[in-house]
Amino acid sequence: MRVVHLSSYDINGGAARAAWRVHDSLRLVGVDSSMFVSIREGYDPQVEQYVPSPGPVVRLNRIVRRDLLRRELQSASRERPSGFDDFRDDRTIFGSEVAHSAPDADVYHLHQITDFVDYRACLPLLARRAPIVWTLHEMTPLTGGCHYAYDCTNFTGECGDCPQLGRSKRRDFSHSVWRRKEGVFASIPRERIHVVGPSKWIAAEAARSSLLGRFPVSIIPYGLDTDLYRPMPEARRLLEGFGVDPSMRVVLFVADWTSVRRKGFELLDSALGALCNSPQTTLISLGRGDAPKLQSKLKHIHLGSLTDDRMIAAVYSMADVFVIPSLQDNLPNAVLEAMACGSAVVGFRIGGIPDMVRDGVNGLLAPPGDVKGLATAIQSLLGDDQRRVQMGKAARAIAEQEYSRRLQGERYVDVYRSLKPPSATEGVEHA
Repeated sequence: MRVVHLSSYDINGGAARAAWRVHDSLRLVGVDSSMFVSIREGYDPQVEQYVPSPGPVVRLNRIVRRDLLRRELQSASRERPSGFDDFRDDRTIFGSEVAHSAPDADVYHLHQITDFVDYRACLPLLARRAPIVWTLHEMTPLTGGCHYAYDCTNFTGECGDCPQLGRSKRRDFSHSVWRRKEGVFASIPRERIHVVGPSKWIAAEAARSSLLGRFPVSIIPYGLDTDLYRPMPEARRLLEGFGVDPSMRVVLFVADWTSVRRKGFELLDSALGALCNSPQTTLISLGRGDAPKLQSKLKHIHLGSLTDDRMIAAVYSMADVFVIPSLQDNLPNAVLEAMACGSAVVGFRIGGIPDMVRDGVNGLLAPPGDVKGLATAIQSLLGDDQRRVQMGKAARAIAEQEYSRRLQGERYVDVYRSLKPPSATEGVEHA
């Protein structure tokens, strides 16, 4: 069985890293797996970067489309509030080029494909060639363009009047995106797309969405290399290099982009205010962008963005408590990584976080947005060494038993085997 993964990136960002890990887990269980990406930054020889056609006419078409798409999105985003993830178009400058260039496969496995795979021009072509499995790393495929919907439920209808665009207009840009997507999905037979949600939460959102609700949905959690991500007690000594005594308590916050409101850094800051009189606590943050501003008086070290897995594992191993204050999230890689490294986890009871964090077993969960509850949970674990260590050991055991690479790969193989080949599907045009 040959599986080709389509992803905007191979390792840049949380969704890309999760996609690569799916690809890697399949190789572990003997599947012929490769990736076809827009931008390749890693060194895996089985990752191929898409090369746009150099022909002058095709290049001119891309230039014209780029200008058109940029102007439409900029016009739609003029009154957009700050703090949200990027809003995404379903169209790309490449049109059908990507589908025609994609390697032959028995299964096309889609991941985050924004700015790479054009829905209308590519998805029907790919579905005719092979069944599609689509892993939802966020909500974009089932919405009119938002990365996460927050409290909005318009994705269960026709989108429009989008709160993230800052305008009260029923037939806005999000509605136009929804209409194009709806036309594409309606043209593809139900058995040609199988949706996978890494968390119970996003699987349920897909099932109730107007775009993806007609397709079968499975739940397959992410897998992780627990030999790479493991407790490293010796990493505590590295704190001295940052001017921190290894005996101090360390709280860790990790987000791809720390400035995105959904990731909850401001709520964490408010919760840490209760610890402001404690000289024995340090906050370490990890993520792209400038150091997030801390209003509380705790010592704060921002390490920026790291891509080397061993260095990331060392940072997790420095921490006493990992805090995930997200207001909406799928199945965050950071939680699994922290658990595998033996960290107790504190967060809100939202999205896929309760799938991983068993309240009172390997961490503590507060009600969504409850800053006081978050602060109490952090203080409780920082002040109880025995309980914190026990929870860290439980976190490691759960990561090994339930989130291994092999288990992830085997679950995807089961899904692939359930798909109908082109010859067995009525109405499918063969490539």
